[in-house]
Amino acid sequence: MAQRPGRVTIYDVAATAGTSVSTVSRALNGSALIAPRTREAVTRAAERLGYAARRTRRPATRSILNIVVFLPHGPEPHAHLFYDAAALFAGLYEGLGGVRAHTIAALGEGVESLSARKLGDIDGCIFAFGSPSQEVRRLLRDRAIPTVLINRTDAEFACVANDPSSGMRLLAGEVTRRRPDDRVAFVTLAQARPVAGYREQALLADGRVQLSQADVVVFDTPRRITRDAVARLVDARYGTLMCVNDLAAVAVYERLLGLGIRVPAD
Repeated sequence: MAQRPGRVTIYDVAATAGTSVSTVSRALNGSALIAPRTREAVTRAAERLGYAARRTRRPATRSILNIVVFLPHGPEPHAHLFYDAAALFAGLYEGLGGVRAHTIAALGEGVESLSARKLGDIDGCIFAFGSPSQEVRRLLRDRAIPTVLINRTDAEFACVANDPSSGMRLLAGEVTRRRPDDRVAFVTLAQARPVAGYREQALLADGRVQLSQADVVVFDTPRRITRDAVARLVDARYGTLMCVNDLAAVAVYERLLGLGIRVPAD
């Protein structure tokens, strides 16, 4: 069917310019992320097709980046104690230098609540202590939105993550120095994968803490670390309980106190 005047879409411009829809949107909206050559190619394609951008209140030249930061959210009452959102955003602004950014905080590890239309104006996504769902990954790929994961490793996206081996070496050294004769259990969380797996493998690779498969105790979530479960570890003569992260440690600590066991004296 012949296309009626005024019906040229942003998808037509993207196809003609040989780029993605998100790149066209950023180029026409003056995003600082777009190279001059790409901006020129998009502009030429839009003019050749007679594309008329929808009128918005956005300035013709946009120098502010829109960045969505996804923060962890869950039912655990202590989760907020172990990351500082203010410090995270301060670090982001410092890293951007002189580039101005409008940051949007979102809770959860998926962005299904955001429509594809809204994603079109996003210049970048940061997933702090979480990973995007498969559906979101497709949206990010389709729109070529730059994405960074914090405290996760992922072959598809840029990552900022600590090497677990160095931290586990320090922890193993302290445990073997202070309590060399203790039987050690490693309390880990299925919920904390994949980070839990990295730390467990690093601890096993270090070799100074002797752990068999029976000494690795897996709970689904911190709420599953009950008083009875910790009592069973105590009855099994474990003198040191190494926890995969702070949430597991707080849960174990509270259960031990409930059993009348002093930490770290006992």
